[in-house]
Amino acid sequence: RGEVMERVAELTAKLGNSKESEERLAFAITDLESDKQQLEGDIAARELENEKLQVQLDEKKEEADALTEDLNTYKEDLNKHRAQADAASEEMTALQTAYDGLRTEAESCKEKLEESLATTTAQLEKVTAQTHALQLALEGLQAEHDAATAKLKGLESENQQLEEASASKG
Repeated sequence: RGEVMERVAELTAKLGNSKESEERLAFAITDLESDKQQLEGDIAARELENEKLQVQLDEKKEEADALTEDLNTYKEDLNKHRAQADAASEEMTALQTAYDGLRTEAESCKEKLEESLATTTAQLEKVTAQTHALQLALEGLQAEHDAATAKLKGLESENQQLEEASASKG
């Protein structure tokens, strides 16, 4: 508004006090007032646009705040999951180490068992051979016993005959 008044004063000085000057001045003032109204309209439109933009900005800030809160929650959850994953990884490593130890121990036990089985099998074969030999020896002794028993019966029968013959002679 101060610029408008300065311009009016400037134009008045240039035009002087004549009637024509007054008309030009009135026309200039009318133009200036029209320009002023146009500027005021533009300012009002821009203020309205600024208010709309401010509302949009506030909404976007609220969205950004909500997104920031979601992001922070996500980061916290991610950190929890990472910690759980790290703990699970450590546990898995411990389990793998234990498994490897048990597998080594099982392989060692298997080797010892195979050695023991081989030794036991050899001993069983030896005992089986000895048992077979003893069975054969027993069968031989049984045959000898049966032969001795038969011979004893034969001798007893001869002895009885001799006793009977001796009793009939005597």
